[in-house]
Amino acid sequence: VELMKRVIAAKKLSHLENNDYYQYNKYQKITLALNDIKPEDLVTGKYKNKSYVKDQIETSPYNNKLILPVSVEETVTQHIYRKNPKEEKDIIKGQRQEGVNNLLQTGEILNTLLKEVFTDINSYDDHMRLLQYQFTSPIGETAISFYRFYIQDTVYVDRDLCYHLEFIPNNQQDFGFRGELFVLADSTLHVKKCNLTIPKRSDVNFIDDLKIQQEYTQLPSGEWVLTTDDMVAEMRIISKSAKTVCIRTTRLSDYAFDDLPNKLFKGKAKQRHEADAMIRDEAFWDQYRAVELTKGESSMDAFIHRMEQSKNYKWILFGIKAFLENYVET
Repeated sequence: VELMKRVIAAKKLSHLENNDYYQYNKYQKITLALNDIKPEDLVTGKYKNKSYVKDQIETSPYNNKLILPVSVEETVTQHIYRKNPKEEKDIIKGQRQEGVNNLLQTGEILNTLLKEVFTDINSYDDHMRLLQYQFTSPIGETAISFYRFYIQDTVYVDRDLCYHLEFIPNNQQDFGFRGELFVLADSTLHVKKCNLTIPKRSDVNFIDDLKIQQEYTQLPSGEWVLTTDDMVAEMRIISKSAKTVCIRTTRLSDYAFDDLPNKLFKGKAKQRHEADAMIRDEAFWDQYRAVELTKGESSMDAFIHRMEQSKNYKWILFGIKAFLENYVET
């Protein structure tokens, strides 16, 4: 508890908002996939005659289960901040999506919903909004009374000596995380890495499992900044048989603290698209894609094309539309 009091007190010294300006580039990939497909389904079950499905299935490195990616969205965003007058904006430089949502008139809703439920979080905030609930951060102002902390060991993480702590909510049915923190064993007491999950007895209805991993890196200037923010959520949306997984991969890079021109901050909108953001070529994605696409994600176009040519395609699309658009054309 004494250690965590010092960690929380040291937060103010490392806030990026202490700078007059800052900016960074964010690459984010959100993949939605059918989860926990059984090998027997591929041999004798519902997928046995569907070669286009078998070719699309892959093993997820996050849970070691067979998954079937059905949509993927990539976004490259420039985030800018000005201290006085206070203003911050997201400029979307590139955005592309592939998968079943392109077959729907309201396909945008699927991606919007995923972004709304699985929002970006920062463990340095006092409270974090996730799954449309407020969670208390393990290094928030009220963390001492909300969590129990245990020092496990002192270990090296990428050459940095860190205190390894584990924590759980005092009441496991509260909206809190359980997980581990790796805190630098020096005067900064900055978080180097954190792994978060939700307790099994938590009251989040449709989530079977949730894992978040965040990593911080020291810049040459001495600032510690968030560079990795990955989230995996295993869900059951309709019933126990309809399992899905949402994989959100985020990398933040190119941090800079130079003065920014005032014209970048014009307008009230917090987010704006560059003119050709939706039609970027492969050279753009090769430059900004911080994490390679998996086999299933990179062959999404071919998968959808083969699905459209299958004999049961009309009924597959009928089911998807009925579920996602909530009405049926007659």
